[in-house]
Amino acid sequence: MVDYDGNTGLSGDELDGLESFLLFESGLLHPMELETLDGFLTAIIVGPEIVKPAEWLAWVWDTSGNGASPKFQSAEEESRITGIVMRLMKLIVVQLQEEPDEYRPLPDRIDYADVDSARRAARAWSVGFMLGVRVWSSSWTPLLKNEMAASTTVIIGVVAGMFRESLQIDEEKEYKFWYSVPDAVLDIREFWVKRML
Repeated sequence: MVDYDGNTGLSGDELDGLESFLLFESGLLHPMELETLDGFLTAIIVGPEIVKPAEWLAWVWDTSGNGASPKFQSAEEESRITGIVMRLMKLIVVQLQEEPDEYRPLPDRIDYADVDSARRAARAWSVGFMLGVRVWSSSWTPLLKNEMAASTTVIIGVVAGMFRESLQIDEEKEYKFWYSVPDAVLDIREFWVKRML
């Protein structure tokens, strides 16, 4: 169950419906999971450039980058599904702009059945965020070349499993870094905001 109240304009049922469409009804081979989508959108929001929806939606439908598109049953279904995605993005924007101290990634707003499920969700979110960094990596170069600032993406990359071999850590230890992810997101956002001043 997603911990959203009535003021967000986005219900848990809508998010469940979005995930059901992506994974089971869209005909897509490599769609994003809900947590991956939230991480991906967060990277775009806090990142250095404005990315057009047509560009990033292509990755939502097909994480392999091959440009596959979903099979919508009608124009109404297309409008409903893309509308939920856009509202999720708006919700993240509002959280980060209006209540940054209360910001929580989607996996922290869902009641999972067990720790393993929560750990997989955190990893999926982090994979989505790092995909957002990788796809537009040239724009992220100033942060990635700044040792202190780059440590923020390293934290998220660890949870994503990107450093498992080099750091010789297991999934349980990776998950411990998850608790530092909200602050890392805020630090990334602050880095780019300061550069734009």
